[in-house]
Amino acid sequence: MKKIENKNGIITLALGEITGHHHSILCTDAQAELFEDKNGKRILSTKEEIELDHQEHGVVLLPAKTEFEVYIQEEYNPLSRENRKVVD
Repeated sequence: MKKIENKNGIITLALGEITGHHHSILCTDAQAELFEDKNGKRILSTKEEIELDHQEHGVVLLPAKTEFEVYIQEEYNPLSRENRKVVD
């Protein structure tokens, strides 16, 4: 897995395509790191308790010493019988 560098102390997990909001973490490498494998699977590894911030949902505390799989949520369209990534 390759490490995705944080930018100016921010790890951005997902960007809103329409409204410009984002799921992001203000942290240093000593607090959390984000990794991605060759297939695009992303893992967030926390070393300390950190805050995940989102403009619409508020702050969520993520526990220390935990790994999270990061993925884009999908929704099912019964008319087309297909899944698609949620766009917000």
